[in-house]
Amino acid sequence: MFFIANAALGLAAVARALDYLYLTFIHEVPKSLYAVERAAPLWLWAILLTIGAGLMLIGSLDPPRLLTLAYGHALLSAVWAMIGMGMFLQSINDNIPGGWRGGLALLFGIAVMHFLFGTSTFVRWKALTELAEQGTTIEKG
Repeated sequence: MFFIANAALGLAAVARALDYLYLTFIHEVPKSLYAVERAAPLWLWAILLTIGAGLMLIGSLDPPRLLTLAYGHALLSAVWAMIGMGMFLQSINDNIPGGWRGGLALLFGIAVMHFLFGTSTFVRWKALTELAEQGTTIEKG
């Protein structure tokens, strides 16, 4: 299940990155984008999302590279939190009826999930590292 959740979160980042790259390629910045998305070049958002998803993919390979996976989650948590907070604040400021839901979904849905997965993965990596330093044998399974 953990792998499926990681894959789904990674695919969400890649899908958004591809959208930003496509918009960059056609030299289009739609008015439907929120100010936070327009605050940086779309290609930069695409690179950040792609790097985060790539780190998650590398970290999920067998054997898992837990620290790499944690860094991917940390990066994507930060990116989604920025986009979500920007969407939320703009929808409140512009008085868009119901527009705040999308920002909160990104902020408290996707960003928080990345934060929780990243934190738990880092804690697991740290515990396994400490056990390895103590010379404790860890059984697979």
